Amino acid sequence: MLKILHEDTIVKYILPHLSKAKRGFVSRSQLWQVVNAIFYKFKSGVQWRLLPSSALFDTYQLSWNAVYHHFRKWCRDGSWRKVWMNLLRDFRHLLCLSTVQLDGTLTRGIRGGQHVGVQSRRKMRCTNTLWLCDAKGRVVGFTTPQAGNHQDVFSIDSLLSAALDEIRQCKIAIEGWFLNADGTFDCKALRKLCFQYGIQLNTPFNKRRWWRKTFRDTDDPFDELMYQDRKVIEHMNSWMDNYRSFLIRFDTSLLSWKNWHYIFCILFWCKRLKV
Repeated sequence: MLKILHEDTIVKYILPHLSKAKRGFVSRSQLWQVVNAIFYKFKSGVQWRLLPSSALFDTYQLSWNAVYHHFRKWCRDGSWRKVWMNLLRDFRHLLCLSTVQLDGTLTRGIRGGQHVGVQSRRKMRCTNTLWLCDAKGRVVGFTTPQAGNHQDVFSIDSLLSAALDEIRQCKIAIEGWFLNADGTFDCKALRKLCFQYGIQLNTPFNKRRWWRKTFRDTDDPFDELMYQDRKVIEHMNSWMDNYRSFLIRFDTSLLSWKNWHYIFCILFWCKRLKV
């Protein structure tokens, strides 16, 4: 039987937060196997209709339609988000928040869809997401995916503030963070947002910013030694490549694509927890 996560891990950390039918039809297959089948699709990148049901279910084999139905149901009612936020809240003591890293990822969108745009530099349709991780490379949060024809700092004040508010809901203190980001994020909007949340932004000087050329802010410090911690988010981005559904976006709806991000965060943490 193909297993992406151990049965005990799914039963202990994931199933308690997923919505279940209160009455009426009950699945004849075990629910943890349905979750494992969704994780297998995310890991392998296989099409829904090509799911190997015989290798994923040992009692009663569900069709791919039934597995997809469970995935979409948990997307609509916010179950995946609930699982992720409970994991982050329960194991926030494992975070190393001496520095926090910020970076963006670009995913090619073959079929187009919501929040997919053509990037002129790469001449392809793509979507962009900003990620936050701690000093050890553990995922802390992410922003809502945006069209790839925009820069990383597009609407960063509203996007990042929503992600920070989600982190606050997990009882994680944000004030006093040292946020590492590359020169792309050297902008007024991000500096103003960091000031509002009590975050110290550590980013190198970006010579392409016209306002930086005109008004030289000598009060913005840059610590090169602290900036070296940014390599951990590059390692986290490379770990994303292990999940083939993240390499190329085939989901046209923003709801499904964003919930695949939640599933990545869930797998990222569950792989590092002991039952």
